[in-house]
Amino acid sequence: MGDTVAVSVHVAPHPDALVARLCDTLAEPPEDPFAPELVAVPTRGIERWLTQRIASELAARGVGDGIAANIEFPSPRQLVREVLLAVPGLAGSVEAWQTDQLISNVLAAIDAHSNAPWLRLIERYIEADEANRLAAATKIGRLFATYGRRRPEMIRAWALGEDIGPDGASIAAGDAWQPGLWRLVRGQIGIPSLAELLPAGLEPIRSGDVQLDLPDRLAVYGLTATDPLDLQVLTALGEQRDVDLYVLHPSPALWEAMSGQPTPAASSREKDPTAALPEHPLLASWGRDSRELQLVFTGAGLAGSTTAIDQADDDSLLHRIQADIEANRLPAAAVADRSIQIHVAHGARRQVEITRDAILHALKADPTLQPRDIAIMTPDLATFAPLLEAAFPTDSDDLPDLRLRIADRSPAAVNPLVRFAATVLDLADSRLEAERIRELVTRPVVQKHFGFDLDTAALITKVIDDSHISWGLDGEHREAWQAGTGDERTWSRGLDRALAGVFYSDDPVRVVAGNAPLAGIEGGEATPVGLLAAIMDRVVAIRETLTDPMPASQWGRAIADGVRMLASPGWDDEWQLGQLERLLAETFPEPAPGNPDPVLSLAEARLAISSWIETRPSPLHFRTGDVTVCTLVPMRSVPYRVVCLLGMDD
Repeated sequence: MGDTVAVSVHVAPHPDALVARLCDTLAEPPEDPFAPELVAVPTRGIERWLTQRIASELAARGVGDGIAANIEFPSPRQLVREVLLAVPGLAGSVEAWQTDQLISNVLAAIDAHSNAPWLRLIERYIEADEANRLAAATKIGRLFATYGRRRPEMIRAWALGEDIGPDGASIAAGDAWQPGLWRLVRGQIGIPSLAELLPAGLEPIRSGDVQLDLPDRLAVYGLTATDPLDLQVLTALGEQRDVDLYVLHPSPALWEAMSGQPTPAASSREKDPTAALPEHPLLASWGRDSRELQLVFTGAGLAGSTTAIDQADDDSLLHRIQADIEANRLPAAAVADRSIQIHVAHGARRQVEITRDAILHALKADPTLQPRDIAIMTPDLATFAPLLEAAFPTDSDDLPDLRLRIADRSPAAVNPLVRFAATVLDLADSRLEAERIRELVTRPVVQKHFGFDLDTAALITKVIDDSHISWGLDGEHREAWQAGTGDERTWSRGLDRALAGVFYSDDPVRVVAGNAPLAGIEGGEATPVGLLAAIMDRVVAIRETLTDPMPASQWGRAIADGVRMLASPGWDDEWQLGQLERLLAETFPEPAPGNPDPVLSLAEARLAISSWIETRPSPLHFRTGDVTVCTLVPMRSVPYRVVCLLGMDD
């Protein structure tokens, strides 16, 4: 890196200041009026908010008539990936060392060397639980990917056969298996990792030999964390284009204090000489990520210009704390007000009720405050979202209409077919207890598929009860669970009784093939029996398909077929099936040519789809006019006038 690097770093403690700096650039039109602007953002929520702020800010300057158009908003990771794929010498490594391919290769390496003494630690973990095999490979694969982005020197040493740790010293004995396993994976992939090729591999970008479909200027907004690899790519871009990085940092004063500090040679946090620079206790306890972000910038040879925020009103406790953090000074005398409130409650429901009352008081006290200016954040959205929806009624006579918009939801929370995929795997791996089928027939997606309603579902449940079905398909199935070979109270015996009752008249002394026909189900009452038999026939087929291990790439189709056998989306909800198929394709991808396709068990397939219950940010539910409910996603960085935190007990 030399003096030609055209990367500018803008540092501010508040998004408003960064937007103002960004609009200083956007206000100057590019040479080509049809060329799009490019602003990389870390989350979709920031994209929505930033679009609104750019439009209003430029309109205030007499530019754009309040419209923000022709702006592309990729993520920083997506931007870096597209640049790397444009370099012929790097594209192969980008594709070959993707995390999903990396996990598959780790699985194959573990399977091929399971008896090696140096892998005994991993094998002991896998032996404890069948699903631990995939869990271990996933953890290790993601670690290897992170090492390549954040510890490239260590990866380059591993490639040369040197077993060193992140600090350059010999690796600890307990971690000695990692470089050996990495080299096995490297041998299987057969293509160097990016850590081995960079920074020399970026020379075509620096020299302009690679044609990139990027504008002459681009920005990365709202950075609160980044990797050295990303900065290498962005600084290489800076040789040919104007690159502006907009960094959120709580204290410009601390940034300036660290600017003159040497970059610590050791990677250990305990040896970081900058740890003593924060004076404000909140900066010392919560500001480590901000300090480490600056160290990454310093290591890349980048400095930053800081912008402080003038606190127009410092007579509140909140504003005084913000000013002290920004200036990196010890807290001043406290002010007795309610700008910061801490409520102690005895449970989640009470926390939600207190939050609702606090919001209503705030809206009444400040006529300028609108619901769109309020955010409720929680680390446990699955617990608090239904409680919030119940506590904020929209049709109550006692409370004002205060609507909520849940911004972050897991795919399983919004798509019943995605949730049902887990049910299919659970059925295949279960004893088929009667309670599972009772719950199954209450699912709307199942009722839609077989064409019955809740009343019929109740009749199906009655058939199960009257047939005295407990669990197990038959005696053979029970024997697999070490419960003997008898078929009493199994599905086979119970359905035989129910179906015999359809064809034979009620007679308490009649016995058909050793079964007493179930009484009272002739004629129209036979419909629930037929439906139950059809459902169980498909459950058996699903179980036979999914019980045995199969290559990872085949699990997606098998699960999708199982879902289609039992469930259908509602009218005009075909998108649910499409989303399920996309998730299955992402979770169980087709292996790239030359890559292994490891065999997964049913338990491992269940583990693979467990991530579907994790919340995912959505761009559609921020700044909609309602109160926003969201998770504490890193780099959220969307400012609100009122922020409520729930579930912070830990």
